[in-house]
Amino acid sequence: MPKNIAYIIRAILGIVCISIQGQQVKDLAYVSFWNKAMDSTQFANPALMDGLHQVNVKTMGGSYYYNEDGKLYNVQKGNKTNKYRLAIHSYTKKESFTFYSEVYYQNGSKDNVTWNNINYSGRIGPYLIADSTGGTSYHEEYFFKGGIERKYDIFSWGIEGSYLARIHYRKNDPRPKTNTSIISIKPGVSFRVKKYRLGLHVGVDRYEQNLNMRIYGGDNEKDYFYFLEGLGFYDKVFSGTNAYLETDYSSNAIEAGVQFVPVKKEGLFYTLKWLNSNTEQYFAHTYPSIYKQHFLIGKLGWTKQYENLFLQFDGLAHFTNGVGTERVYESIIVNEETDTSDKRLLTESDNYSLNRLNLHLSAFLSSNISDQIMVFGRAHIEKQKFKEEYLSSSEMRWQRTGWKVQPSIQVLFGHSYLECSLGYASYLFGNKEIIGIPDGQGNSDIRQSTIKESLILPNWKYKTADYSNYFISIKYTTNIAEKKALNLSAEYSNQNSDLIQFNSCQLNVGINF
Repeated sequence: MPKNIAYIIRAILGIVCISIQGQQVKDLAYVSFWNKAMDSTQFANPALMDGLHQVNVKTMGGSYYYNEDGKLYNVQKGNKTNKYRLAIHSYTKKESFTFYSEVYYQNGSKDNVTWNNINYSGRIGPYLIADSTGGTSYHEEYFFKGGIERKYDIFSWGIEGSYLARIHYRKNDPRPKTNTSIISIKPGVSFRVKKYRLGLHVGVDRYEQNLNMRIYGGDNEKDYFYFLEGLGFYDKVFSGTNAYLETDYSSNAIEAGVQFVPVKKEGLFYTLKWLNSNTEQYFAHTYPSIYKQHFLIGKLGWTKQYENLFLQFDGLAHFTNGVGTERVYESIIVNEETDTSDKRLLTESDNYSLNRLNLHLSAFLSSNISDQIMVFGRAHIEKQKFKEEYLSSSEMRWQRTGWKVQPSIQVLFGHSYLECSLGYASYLFGNKEIIGIPDGQGNSDIRQSTIKESLILPNWKYKTADYSNYFISIKYTTNIAEKKALNLSAEYSNQNSDLIQFNSCQLNVGINF
């Protein structure tokens, strides 16, 4: 059997069966450090994945995440989350090949979610289907990703594919249920240019989401379904006992990126990524809304390595533009004898827009105090400008500034290591303005007329509230057998202000092979 084919077969078997290979605690400590120090934007290209780690890493483990908002919260996301995950990660380098994979299963719940029955709403923009009852939402999620890189002397190619499936539902009337799938493929190449590598990649994905809502209650139970359109506006309203609604969202996304990075992780680096997605809503033989998004992300940085010192400085700019197009249809009679009707497009207009710009400056420093002790940390400042408009008459805008510091220490023992991180962040909002938000239109039901008080204003106050953030993480890794190690870690975060009281924690346990 040819040597290259044998490597590929062995890697596939390793992904499925989790082949056991050696891993020393010192190597794991370096991997943990490098995960915090590295520039992750370059690894959007599968043809650069050989530079992710210098050692092979295989991990199987589980995690539990919990958060709770004690004061204001985003009503469309809920105020309490419980989430469990089982995951397998694999990263293997074999001479001129690099293989990597990730598989996980996740389930969880969110309490007190209202005005949103859509999963992955970021792809859909403001065009959500909602009801005023709300409740606890549940979800299950499955994810599979695998990639391969083939490296030659001055040239590499790589390809990566992933698939995500998610079910999202609620157990009380009206009972929304969504099924979501995202499948993506991403090829890339890279070339050696003296002391640098020039990378190019493209990617495509297909996103589909189906929502159905049904009321099973008795004659005395009734709720309304709302087609939200942005900043408190909405369109169609459906109500009644045993009511049913179904709609579909689908989109195609394409991305392209370029990377210019040093071979030995020392010197200037630059990455640029562009992404475009176009999501259509399908309902009752019409396409009432289209949401188009454009992303442009650029990063420029510099790294320097000394004997016991590592430095990295970088700046990042992330621009997001979203445009919502809405269509109005009329019913026409196709055949009078059979009373057959169809829909005809009357108007199409761009009614919604979103513009967001994020700017970051960051510095990372690490130093080896001794063979057993390393200290490292990151500090960054950021600036965000946000503007959302609907019908040129309603507007929401703000500017946010923030800074964060996170020092860490890592201590090696004989067969184990301990890593601790502390952090503090502060975020302030200015130039806040909200104008032209409607009190409600259409049906005179009291729930509809209070959409401003129950959705728009609470979310506005939450999203623009100043806050500080404290966080801490502890990680302990120890050998438990030959070529096997146990990982235990815990993270805690607290956001606090006059309006916000948010606490979260995450517990992780894993085994390295």
